[in-house]
Amino acid sequence: MARKKAKSRSQKTSKSSLAQAMGSSTSSSSMATTQMSAQQLTMVTVLWFLAHSAIIYLANMWFPNSVVLGTNVISPMMGILYSMVVFTLLTVGSIPVIELVSTQMRIKMMSLHWFGTFAVINTVGLWIVARFAEQLGMGLSSWMVAVALAVVMDIAQGMLVQVASRK
Repeated sequence: MARKKAKSRSQKTSKSSLAQAMGSSTSSSSMATTQMSAQQLTMVTVLWFLAHSAIIYLANMWFPNSVVLGTNVISPMMGILYSMVVFTLLTVGSIPVIELVSTQMRIKMMSLHWFGTFAVINTVGLWIVARFAEQLGMGLSSWMVAVALAVVMDIAQGMLVQVASRK
């Protein structure tokens, strides 16, 4: 009984640094004390993959000349699947690296820091994925499209981290 209470208490207090920063955008004292657990990373991976896929699908529907899905061999749906798996793994894989670097450099990662960091990571990640358009099935017409999509994805990622940290 005592173990269950201690375990539930530790689960409630062990929010990740990303979740703490995204959840308290106005608080200046949200220093990262713990890192994301494997369960939180898994939840973030699934949620971000679904959000990224939906954003790219909608961007292709609204701006078909800027976001191109599919090739002569890869269908548009498989293009979303391939490209967003790679992109999501790049973005989620960067979370532990960022947490490690910020801890070693003793930097307090606030929500604005996470937003700026992921804006850059998302832009670079989308641009890299788009450079492999023939293999992954997604192409972007310019770097400005990558920046615009990165900002939209950054906002969605921030909202989904808050959802994942509540569970």
